[in-house]
Order: sequence, then C-alpha cells, then structure tokens
Amino acid sequence: MYLAFNAVHTPLQALKSDYDALPQIKDHRLRVYAAMVRSLDRNVGHVLAALKANGLDKNTLVIFTSDNGGANYIGLPDINRPYRGWKATFFEGGIHVPFFMKLPGRIPAGVTYGKPVAHVDIFRDRGLG
Repeated sequence: MYLAFNAVHTPLQALKSDYDALPQIKDHRLRVYAAMVRSLDRNVGHVLAALKANGLDKNTLVIFTSDNGGANYIGLPDINRPYRGWKATFFEGGIHVPFFMKLPGRIPAGVTYGKPVAHVDIFRDRGLG
C-alpha cells in the first residue's frame, strides 16, 4: 500500500481540536502548521494500529518519508532550520527529509544509517549487486 498524506502541505488547515491543543504557540500560522503535524502523527499511529490489529505489523515494511523540505511560500521562514533552502532547491532545506523504516525482526529499533539515502534506494535489488 502507498499512502500519501497531504499534511503538512498547503493549504495550511487544521482541526480546531489540534489547534486548540497547542496554546503555547502564539504565532497563528506556526500553530496551524504544528496542528497539522499533530494530526499527521495521530493518523500514522492509526495506520500502525490497524496493521497490528490485523496481525500485519510483524511482516510489513513501513517507510515514513517525504519528497522534499518545507516550502518558502507558507510564510514560516525558519521551517527548515537549521538547514538553508526550501522545497525545489538543492540546498539541505530542500532535500533533507525524514526517512524512517520499521520492520520488526529485520530492522532493529533505534538503528541509525549514517550514509545518504534517497527514495530510489527503496527499490534497490540487493541480489544484483
């Protein structure tokens, strides 16, 4: 299954309950963005819970990643900090994205891979190399 969430992407929209849960964030735009992250996190949790409820969590490779860094047109100048650049640039802020993989029994929890990876690495056939 391929599941592409729209969050966090424009338009910046969030549930009132997620927005209200973050009163410590005073900047309205940043608070909406953070509320979108909160919703994304909760919904990824729903997917993981569904895998577990259906007995699929032990033999399903779950990959969480993004296609690019945050966009400059959303009005949050520090969104990619500490990296420079934005979506559609080749600076770190445009290409440095999360890339997490989970496969119990095959990928130990907490392992960090120190070399650069890209989406094309997902389909690399280890048997040909």
